[in-house]
Amino acid sequence: MDWFTEQWIQYNKQEDEYRSLRQPEQDYPASFGCSFTYGTGVEMEQTWSFLLDCVNLGVRGASNDYISRMAVTYCKLYNPKDIYVMWTFPNRREYVDDSGTLLKYKAYDPGSEKYAWHRANFELSNTYSDNYNLTKNKLLLESFCKSENIKLHQTSVDT
Repeated sequence: MDWFTEQWIQYNKQEDEYRSLRQPEQDYPASFGCSFTYGTGVEMEQTWSFLLDCVNLGVRGASNDYISRMAVTYCKLYNPKDIYVMWTFPNRREYVDDSGTLLKYKAYDPGSEKYAWHRANFELSNTYSDNYNLTKNKLLLESFCKSENIKLHQTSVDT
């Protein structure tokens, strides 16, 4: 575990970038999301994951693609009866480029080799494609949880 302080908040961060007092374990519930789940700006004991007594697998800057992928992976490995998801903003999504590299969408880094790609995709983006991607991820996770008899509790950062 890596301990660091950002202003007055002390962060206890796992090597995999998530922040939790609990380690993943069989049959134990977990939460998934972005920095709202991670708990940026609050002590670990003030995160909603801690208050629900589940493993906090929130990752700062996570996309909805990442959230659904992590939730399915955790469920396959640990067989929880319940999971909790806070979906992030619809425009947070991922793309795979022609070399197979996973790219975060709408990243702003003018100095990177991929900046022209990011800018071009940003210009092609619209609310409908963002919402379509979010809907696909929700449907994927809802279907998976139903087939595995896992109770899915979900909300989003904008509700």
